[in-house]
Amino acid sequence: RASRLMAAVANAGRPVARRARAAWQRLQALVRLPDDIHGYRLTWKRLANVYLNRYELLRGRATLRSRPTRLVIEPTNACNLRCPHCHTGAGRFGRPPAMLDPAPYLRLLDEIGDTLLLIEVFNWGEPLLHPELPALIAAASARGIATRVNTNLSVPLSAADAERLVASGLTDLFVSVDGATQAVYQRYRVGGDLALVVANCRLIAAAKRRLASATPQLTLQFLQFPCNLDEGDAVRRLAAELDMRLFALRGGVPEPGWEQRAGWPPWFLSHAPAPCPFLWGQPVLTVDGKLAPCRGVFQSFDDFADLAADGSFRQAWNSPRYRTARDFAGADPAELEGLIRSTGFYRNKARSLLGMAKPLTDNPELFGVPGMIRSKAQDILQTIEQSKNRG
Repeated sequence: RASRLMAAVANAGRPVARRARAAWQRLQALVRLPDDIHGYRLTWKRLANVYLNRYELLRGRATLRSRPTRLVIEPTNACNLRCPHCHTGAGRFGRPPAMLDPAPYLRLLDEIGDTLLLIEVFNWGEPLLHPELPALIAAASARGIATRVNTNLSVPLSAADAERLVASGLTDLFVSVDGATQAVYQRYRVGGDLALVVANCRLIAAAKRRLASATPQLTLQFLQFPCNLDEGDAVRRLAAELDMRLFALRGGVPEPGWEQRAGWPPWFLSHAPAPCPFLWGQPVLTVDGKLAPCRGVFQSFDDFADLAADGSFRQAWNSPRYRTARDFAGADPAELEGLIRSTGFYRNKARSLLGMAKPLTDNPELFGVPGMIRSKAQDILQTIEQSKNRG
């Protein structure tokens, strides 16, 4: 009888313990600093902005007082390779090919640089094609901002070029290598030269030694595709030979059953359990000086703001499109029904719209989101904003 009583007490306490653990985990997530960023200079202003930004994200605020903690800039939307599952590599352009003008980027740093923790200096193109890449990175490093570059590194690079890249203060350099032999590597990195990539990795490592620099941290990035399934061990040995960290993940492939064959969910689902953080904390400065809502945006008509037209980042950050997108991410079904009541069958349409919003907000990279949703979402948001204004 005593043992049954003790078991009953223990069972009764389990839900309480689970709730306490969940509350503790939420508190830790709110308080701890990002564990995927290193090399930034922590200041009281940055720390205060991190917590204010997290609070506004948790509350679903549409108009923000906080500034972003991260920034993506697009040095160029041109590339020297023809990777088949990349829009740029496949020969598609969402905006005219160009090189980023440093002027709007430097003005943006003047406005928000003192709260940024990280700038990712790459998007829809090969960043090393930009002739002033080291200067773009150095401008961030001088402000204590960590920087990250992802490159195919299959470009001509001299010892002096390598030294300029190291001297810029770059924090992390990710090098895409999807095969340990030229025959396998070029199946996806079409037009790439693996021997040149390996030689460039050694040039940068040598430049680090000459300059006695601990950075950039060198990482070999391996994307697994159907064409290189058996290359994992060979790539691991190559990374060890080059004294590089290895980062491996499955590539996004528009092929039925690819994720199911993997035996685990697509990689993007693992880090998007909540509304897309890009809308609250990580804008994208495109090559033509616009602000895009996330790095998955490719077409120019999906941009949310124009820094030149809006006059300041704060105005652009709280532009109608940004505010509406943040509102839409947490829309109440009854409110949405009211906005579209005049269209007929509004309850079913509201459910469909909210169902469409979930993959958009839960999936910051937009992989796997149907093309119709991706291309029309902004038109819908704009229509809703116009309806609000009329109402």
